[in-house]
Amino acid sequence: MHGLRCRDFFLALCFSTGFVFIGDVSSVDAASASTSLDSVSSSANPTNVNSVSWLHTATSTGVNTILVVGAVSRDSTDADRPVVSVTYDGIALTKVRQDDEPVNNVYSSLWYLVHPPSGTHTVTANYAAPVTEAFGTALSFTGVDQTAPIDVHAGYTQSGGTTSTKTVTTTSDNAWVLGIQYAGAGSSATPTSGQAQRLNQQVSIGRTTDRVIVTTKGPLSPTGTTAMSYTYSESSQVALSIVGLRRGQDPQ
Repeated sequence: MHGLRCRDFFLALCFSTGFVFIGDVSSVDAASASTSLDSVSSSANPTNVNSVSWLHTATSTGVNTILVVGAVSRDSTDADRPVVSVTYDGIALTKVRQDDEPVNNVYSSLWYLVHPPSGTHTVTANYAAPVTEAFGTALSFTGVDQTAPIDVHAGYTQSGGTTSTKTVTTTSDNAWVLGIQYAGAGSSATPTSGQAQRLNQQVSIGRTTDRVIVTTKGPLSPTGTTAMSYTYSESSQVALSIVGLRRGQDPQ
């Protein structure tokens, strides 16, 4: 039986007869490789700080894991808003993209780390300088390609309006798309077009009173164009960052 792969066969013990059976379970292994959301965490919303930290717990049992961090800000000085680094358990993450709306001073960014340490660890997002509003969120996933995890990414900004839409085109089957945005609509912001809402939190309460929204769509099959759309209770400035995650390879 040399050369058999675990994805192709399994041993089933029939205890009533003592018979040993070899069967095909490739479909079971393929399902186990599907991308899944593991956990979501978020920070407090401090003001006039140059960093924000919080705890995130990543799975200890999943395979092909990835941590995605979204960090946002609002500040009247353009040069202060960007996030310059993000760490998890002291390990540096890679930046996917950043999106800045300079008229009304809101900013969003996305970062990732493949195979993050399991367990509970600290996430820290560092800004270029102290910002008036700082906030971060983290999402861990299983079943994501470890060599080339990013399928697509895109961004969108607007200085005002009661709706926003950004389309992205996935290139790998069963990709997951994630979006994080800082929106100026304090009363309500509602995702549309089949998104799963993972976070919709009021921030800067008593100051500018804004919202941070995190949504996902997936798995998406077949490949093609999908929209990340939102409606707002009032005219809203928006900084939206989007990333598509490529599904991991089946176990060999």
